[in-house]
Amino acid sequence: MKKVIKYLKYGVSAIFIIIFLTLSNINPYNIHFNFSYFNSQLNYNDPYLWIVFSITIILYILLSYDLFIKSFKAIKNKDFFNENTLMVLASIGALVIGELSEGLAVILLYKIGEEFEDYAVSRSKKEISSLVKLKSYKARIKENGEYVLKNINDIKINDKIYVFAGENVPLDIKLLSNSASIDQKALTGESLPVEKIKDEDVYSGSINLSNTIEGLVIKENKDSTISRIIKLIQESTANKSKNEKFITKFARIYTPIVIILSFLVFIVGSCIPPFSWNEWLYRAIEILVVSCPCSMVISIPISYMLSIGKSSKNGILIKGGNYLDVINKSKTIVFDKTGTLTKGELSITDYKLLNEFSDENEFLSIIYNLEKNSNHPIAKAIKNFVKEKHIKEINLNIKEIAGIKIEAYDTLNNHYEIGNKSILNEEEINKLDIDLTKTNVVVLKNNRLIGYILFEDTYKDNIKEDIQLLYKSGYKNTYILSGDNKNIVSKVANDLGIANYFSELLPEEKVEKIKLLKESDTSLTYVGDGINDAPSLALAPIGISMGKLGSDVAIQSSDVSIQDDRISKISLLKNIAKYNYFVVMTNIIVSILVKVVIMILAITGIGNLWVAIFADVGMLILCLLNSLTITISKKSKKASIDKIKTVKS
Repeated sequence: MKKVIKYLKYGVSAIFIIIFLTLSNINPYNIHFNFSYFNSQLNYNDPYLWIVFSITIILYILLSYDLFIKSFKAIKNKDFFNENTLMVLASIGALVIGELSEGLAVILLYKIGEEFEDYAVSRSKKEISSLVKLKSYKARIKENGEYVLKNINDIKINDKIYVFAGENVPLDIKLLSNSASIDQKALTGESLPVEKIKDEDVYSGSINLSNTIEGLVIKENKDSTISRIIKLIQESTANKSKNEKFITKFARIYTPIVIILSFLVFIVGSCIPPFSWNEWLYRAIEILVVSCPCSMVISIPISYMLSIGKSSKNGILIKGGNYLDVINKSKTIVFDKTGTLTKGELSITDYKLLNEFSDENEFLSIIYNLEKNSNHPIAKAIKNFVKEKHIKEINLNIKEIAGIKIEAYDTLNNHYEIGNKSILNEEEINKLDIDLTKTNVVVLKNNRLIGYILFEDTYKDNIKEDIQLLYKSGYKNTYILSGDNKNIVSKVANDLGIANYFSELLPEEKVEKIKLLKESDTSLTYVGDGINDAPSLALAPIGISMGKLGSDVAIQSSDVSIQDDRISKISLLKNIAKYNYFVVMTNIIVSILVKVVIMILAITGIGNLWVAIFADVGMLILCLLNSLTITISKKSKKASIDKIKTVKS
């Protein structure tokens, strides 16, 4: 009902303005339509005058009362210069000099502009918070053999829940059913369902496409994947970009300046013969109307919100608009290798016993017991390899030296070591006959080399094409930082077309390399798996974590979290950031140019109030429409970016 009344007021006001302007030009009844208090020919006994004046004032009050309230509250809070105050001053000034239609039109078109603003804001909020719809607040459990819905805050870890076909998964679960087809589109942006098998994790916010599934809760509501993602997206608006901060500061300085300018134009102009107060007040009002910075102040934050929302719909979580600006400028991208460019799922291709050590079962028992408590890809490969073999448990006191080795002592004080070749002396290294293009580790017992193991990793799907897309999107320099040996890293770099690489790096050495590379590109992008690369992700100007949908570390340590394993999402993010920059710069440059031109026309007396009104409201609407193109743009057009650079230069 409120909307009907609001649009009725707009419609009646628009019709009245059109009739008023038509009669002013045709004037069949010889009515005086100049209602200025300064008009000596005004006939106060003319009934038409009072009818028109009364209708105008009634419509004006109906349209503008909320602006007066907002303006009063702003002034009360010592915010003397804001767009509401500008519109109130301009409209009152127009009424005072008798320009009733213009005075009413100032408010009407400003209110129509607000409608466009509300639409754009609601659209941007919809883009950002669409994931909220995927959050279920009830979970289904079984009590006395029957399904019962329970508040998710009352569900604890290790409780069993059930999800019917077509329902959202309310909490993160370990699948107890044999299999399930899961739609993760809202989380990863990928349209194809994911097939899950027993004991695999199913994330909250995804949709069950199978029959009823049973799952064991692994995270409470506050820590669930969908809760953390929603919280991250909602908080992303707190990290404002430099452009957003600039426009806010600019408006605080710009608005009082133009108000003072309009008063100066009125006062100085009125002192110049022929001393026409009406004329110079009219020009001052034109300046007030066109000077409103709404087109920039409103459209720019909306552009960032829409870009963040579009990214989230594609499974790319950004912690704030400021990171979009850095990504747009970034020319250098640095990759971790394992788990980022490769699948990080090593498998043992071969192993060999050395130096007269011949007990294969003991060898397998040693490597299993050394690695059984580790989550490193090498450890997982060893555990997968020996899981169906007869393995003897060894009681070990284990110590891990990150990036180098794991060592341990058993109860008989035997000393075991497993690690890279750096734990060998040079003579032992020279004797080894190992395929250097494969990952390898050596095994020692009591300081004697007893064997080595060869591993093989596979590249992620379409990785070569994805790297080429990165070059096309604007990245010029590519690097790999890896702890693997030079031969392996060199082969990966050559296969994928990555220009530079550093190998055999310890975690702290990776950090030092990033510090060095930042000197040549302060907007450097680092891409890692979000677990072993937390220091590097935190240090880089832009840290992007890959493929860890349920990982706390991935979201916490990075600036951007990509919810699947596709490097192509970085190209998409780069293009979104570039197009966002294009939209923002277009809105800023065009708005300022139009306002300056209209102000000059107003001061020189060439323009009129209608031009100022349509220039102000028109620019607001155009800027908002330009911002809304972010939601439909497929990619950033290089030509458009080049045009902006040309305008700026």
